Amino acid sequence: MLVCNCNGINEESVRNAISKGVSDWKEVHAYYGCSPSCGKCECEMKIAIEEERINRESRPNNDTIVASNRAEKIVIGSHPF
Repeated sequence: MLVCNCNGINEESVRNAISKGVSDWKEVHAYYGCSPSCGKCECEMKIAIEEERINRESRPNNDTIVASNRAEKIVIGSHPF
């Protein structure tokens, strides 16, 4: 699926750039020799970058984690106990 429609950057390309050390959404564009245009991809790229940062911190070694879950957990109340 395309993440950046303006520059044709898809999810796999975003993950690839992140795996090479990109740490900012604008750097993803620069990695592919382009620049952000409309900015609609900013949020999704930032989420992908943050997910990878969390995955790296939680790994005991340098194994690659392929799967990702972008679902948000929402708490609609609290239990009194």
